[in-house]
Amino acid sequence: YSVAIDVWSLGCILAEMHTGEPLFSGSDQFDQMQKIVKLLGMVPNHMIERSGETQKAQFFERTRTVGATVGGPNEWTIRQTSNAAASTNSKSSSSGT
Repeated sequence: YSVAIDVWSLGCILAEMHTGEPLFSGSDQFDQMQKIVKLLGMVPNHMIERSGETQKAQFFERTRTVGATVGGPNEWTIRQTSNAAASTNSKSSSSGT
């Protein structure tokens, strides 16, 4: 970590102290990431590329850009449903509930 994350955290704390509400009041990590992207815009591709595979899969989906070749440039988008929700839904669907 660096000073940048400390400044980010301080800004979030100060915003909450000023407004009385958390800046990103997500119900879980996935919901919080959704709120951050909605307010600040999509995370840059180069940052996602540097993330671990687990974090990428948890929050983002890879989409091939128009005209890209196999192995060519890709873009990332925010997942619309969490992997946990998708897993739960598929289990309940297969069990007939």
